[in-house]
Amino acid sequence: MTNVVISMLRGVNVGGHHLIRMDSLKALYESFGLLNVQTYVQSGNVIFATHERDLDQLAIAIETAIEQLSGFRCDVILRTVAE
Repeated sequence: MTNVVISMLRGVNVGGHHLIRMDSLKALYESFGLLNVQTYVQSGNVIFATHERDLDQLAIAIETAIEQLSGFRCDVILRTVAE
């Protein structure tokens, strides 16, 4: 079963701090095998589809990858459409 998930990054691209380019963020999410990845303006919000069931583990993996990519760690909040 595929879930549509909304990903929100806390404190990214706000006031010129913790900048992440959306094309880089999209590529990072796609590197996890996530499907139909789309970013929303410069907000750090991403929507995607996944077969992954353990969204808590996925969030931790994305946080770690963002830290490796950008040099800072941010909270990643994942919510299904139903949530």
